[in-house]
Amino acid sequence: MSTVQLTKTLDSFIPNLEPNSFYQIPNSMAIKAIRAKLTAADWALWSYLQMIDPFAIAWLSYPHISEIALAIDISERQVKRSLKKLEDLELYAWEPVVIRGQNLAGKQVRELHQKKKSNVSNIKVKNHSDKIKMTELSESGQNYPSDDKIVQ
Repeated sequence: MSTVQLTKTLDSFIPNLEPNSFYQIPNSMAIKAIRAKLTAADWALWSYLQMIDPFAIAWLSYPHISEIALAIDISERQVKRSLKKLEDLELYAWEPVVIRGQNLAGKQVRELHQKKKSNVSNIKVKNHSDKIKMTELSESGQNYPSDDKIVQ
């Protein structure tokens, strides 16, 4: 039989939380959480969210995912996974209000286009017959030339 060594953890400050406040969990919700075998990260996130909004009076704006991750010492990826799990178990409801993103395919096209332009400007043309012909990247919605062969 293995022995687990427990260490005492000191109370520490967590941003945006009042340490002398409290939150309650109905037994039915606690039982659901126990039966779902929440991970330590899931429990930490659920507890943190309940401390921010103990009585669920209205929808609140929460800190950014990176701030939550830092506050409860888990990764941003884990915060996202735990949010999904808590929602699936109907232990917590949330909605994304702002979505920021970047089209990585478009970014790569832009970078390739910039690289191609810098490569073309570095080529010195000796005379007209040495000129290198390159096709340009097509603009969005650009029609194909009539002499292009289209494979059906």
